Order: sequence, then structure tokens, then C-alpha cells
Amino acid sequence: MRDQSTLRPASHAAQSIADLWWILFVVSVVVFFVVVTLLFVAVLRRRAGGAPDRSTSRGATKFVAVAGVIVPAIVVILLFFASVATLPAVSPAGKNARMTIDVVGRQWFWDVYYRNRTIRTANEIHIPVGVPVEIRVTSEDVIHSLWVPRLNRKIDVIPGQTNAVVFDADKPGIFRGQCAEFCGVEHGLMALLVVAQPAPQFDRWLADQAEPAPKSPGLDAFVGAGCSGCHEISGAPRKSRYGPDLSHLGSRLTIGAGTLTNTPEHLADWLRNPQRIKPGNKMPDLGLPEPEIQALVRYLESLK
Repeated sequence: MRDQSTLRPASHAAQSIADLWWILFVVSVVVFFVVVTLLFVAVLRRRAGGAPDRSTSRGATKFVAVAGVIVPAIVVILLFFASVATLPAVSPAGKNARMTIDVVGRQWFWDVYYRNRTIRTANEIHIPVGVPVEIRVTSEDVIHSLWVPRLNRKIDVIPGQTNAVVFDADKPGIFRGQCAEFCGVEHGLMALLVVAQPAPQFDRWLADQAEPAPKSPGLDAFVGAGCSGCHEISGAPRKSRYGPDLSHLGSRLTIGAGTLTNTPEHLADWLRNPQRIKPGNKMPDLGLPEPEIQALVRYLESLK
């Protein structure tokens, strides 16, 4: 599942957030019904008419003092402590993390780096199940915000500043995240996927990512079309970090930061006119002829 429901937690931190949400929800419902009930009682007594005597007035004053001041104060204090008790579970705990991943927000995609930035991918964060992973985030342009509701809280992605959050998935799965801070025209199409895998499967994936892209005649088409001016492919003569790394594009689940599923048909559509699919993104319409587009699709989809 790739839904973004906070109420379907897949980690200890997300479970703590969901528990707090349910506490706040139940208390809010109870308070709402109590207030509505008292309102109806007051209206009915008002309609019944009659001037209240002194004993009734004193009783009403005491009731207002208890129900209007003391009880709300106790409720607010209890909710405050419940919120504070949740903070340790969702706060960064880098000393407990057994792995670090660097994520850089850009307009409008996510750069993802492993092993001290020697391995680069885009728009997918792969993590091992049951292993606390510190996600360190920063931005290269404007303020973004990374949020994967089923794994942890929202975290700001700010130029010149590094923030951190810990993902510790308790089961395998694909968890959708999103930029949660308006960052420009394509803010809504700046998603990412967190793929939680069993440790052996994750180790194989990481080893595959460390391998250079296979050399083939398609690389010449890639360079000749001008793609290497913005995109990097390991083993290609030119390095560029302006656009997403495409070294292992064929193994990814989506293209365009979650805009389209990664299929040959969608990739061809993207190459024909990326501005139609994601208006405002920084890839221009290159006006490539159809045979060149198909050659690029075959090459890029082969990069597993």
C-alpha cells in the first residue's frame, strides 16, 4: 500500500503519533457532546421560565467554576503531558541510528545519497526493516518539507541547514511521502517512496546501486541527446547533479518524483513532452524524433 494515512502506522514513532491522535480525538468528542448537552439543558430550562432562587444561583455558580474552569484545566494539563510523552519517540535519535541517508530537496525532486554520498539515487529511499535509519535533510534551493506519515513526523528541509528524522519501519512495505511545504508550481508533484525491505534484500539492492551502469550503445544516444548536461549516469564521461541521477532508473517504481509509474510507455511520454506532464519542471521539451526517443527508453529501462 502507498497511502499516506497517519492512522496506519508502520513504525514505533508513527504508532506514538497515532496513539496521541486517538487520545485527542476521543477527548474532543467527549468535550463536544458534554458542551452540546449542557447547551440543550440551558435552553430547555430557559424555556421553562421562572426566576432562579438564591440557592439555585449559588449552585449554578459552583457548577460553572468546576465545569468551566477546573475540569478544562485538568483536561488541558493531561493532554499536555500526553503530548510531551510522545516527543521522545518522534525526536531525532542519531546516536541510536545504525545507518545514515542524506536527502537533498530540489525543485522538484529528491536527491538521495548513501555511504557518505558515494551512492546516489532519486525519489526513493530504501531502508532495511527493523533498523533505525537517520534521514538527514537539507535543500539546494527553497524551503521544502519531508513527510512520510506512516513512518514519522514532518520535518522541514531548509537551505543551509541540516535537520534529521529517524525511520524505523517495523514491517516491509512501500510508504509514500510528500513535500509538505509549498515550494513552487510543482509542489504537489514532489512525492517520494520509502521502500522498507528485509535486510538481505536491502543489502542486495545497495550492492546493485554501487555498481556502475552497464555500458551499451544507448549511452551514446543519451549523451547525444544532451541528457548528460543535467543527468548523471555512473560510468558516463560527464557528471552533472542538476537533475536526478539516472544510473539505475530502470529499477525505480516511478518517474518525475512520483508523477508517473515507471513504464516504457510513460517514460516515452515524458521524453516527448515533460512540460505537458509536469508543467514548470526544469526539463525542457527537447523535440527529439521518435526513433531517438525509443532508443533512449530502451537504454534507460535497461539500467537496473
